[in-house]
Amino acid sequence: MGPISWAVASTGAVGAALLLNAGIAKIASPDQLLQAAAEVLPAVRARIGRRLVRGMGLLECIVAVALLIAPLRLAAAIATAVLGVSFAALGTLGLLRGSGVPCGCFGGTSDHPLGWANIGAGAALVVICAMTATAPAPPAGYSAAAAFLASIALLIGCFWLNRHLILRIFGARRVTQAQTEVG
Repeated sequence: MGPISWAVASTGAVGAALLLNAGIAKIASPDQLLQAAAEVLPAVRARIGRRLVRGMGLLECIVAVALLIAPLRLAAAIATAVLGVSFAALGTLGLLRGSGVPCGCFGGTSDHPLGWANIGAGAALVVICAMTATAPAPPAGYSAAAAFLASIALLIGCFWLNRHLILRIFGARRVTQAQTEVG
C-alpha cells in the first residue's frame, strides 16, 4: 500500500474509532444522553427512550465497522456524514438552549453538556465522509490496514476520554508510595 492508500485507511480508521466510542457509550449507558436530549428537545421528550438511544449506538457501531470494509466504504461514508450532521445539530441545539446536563456522548465519564464537542465531532465525521468519498478505490489491503489503524485510534481515544480517571489512579498510587516511604 502506498501513502495515499494509508491516508485513506487512516481516515476510515479515525471515523470508525470515533463512531465506536460514541456508539458503545450509548449502548452501555443510554441514560445520560437520554436526559441531555430531553433537556434540549422537550417536545419529543416522551418519544425518546433507552431503546432509541441504544439503537442509535448500534447504528453508529455498524457504520463504524462498515467504514473498515472496502466494499462498504462508500455507503458507510454517506451514513457517516448523516451521523456527523446529527451530532453537530444536537450540539448546536445544546449551545442554543444552554444545555447543562452532561451528555455522556463519548463515554459515561464525560461531564460535558451537548455543545462544542458534539459540533466538532460532527464536523470531523463530515470531513471524513468527504475524504472517503473522493479517495481512490481502496487497494486489496485496505480492510486489514483500516482495522489495524482503527484499533490503535480506538485505544488512543479511550485513553484520552478517560485521562482524568487514569491520572487519578496514578495520583493515588504516588500518594500511597509516599505514605509507605514516610511510614
